[in-house]
Amino acid sequence: MPSHTADVIYALDMFHMVRNTLVFLTELFRLVKPYGVLFLEDGHQSRNLSKEKVNKSACWKIAEETKEFLKCHPKVDIGRCSLLLYTLVHISF
Repeated sequence: MPSHTADVIYALDMFHMVRNTLVFLTELFRLVKPYGVLFLEDGHQSRNLSKEKVNKSACWKIAEETKEFLKCHPKVDIGRCSLLLYTLVHISF
């Protein structure tokens, strides 16, 4: 899928099953438009663990938190995340 093409991404009832959340969140960052939105449901893990994973990604900021989901926006300073994506792609393949 081309980069920066999604306005909204929903990750519902599956985040707890993602083995490498850093790669997952970095890939979602690549897909979403600069002012897009990620709705992330915790699934079967604690909210604190979900927030910790999002914050460690360096790509996303939590804009809103409800009982059902985290609403995240891509961080405007994308330099660190872009470098991370480049590194992950070259290490993974």
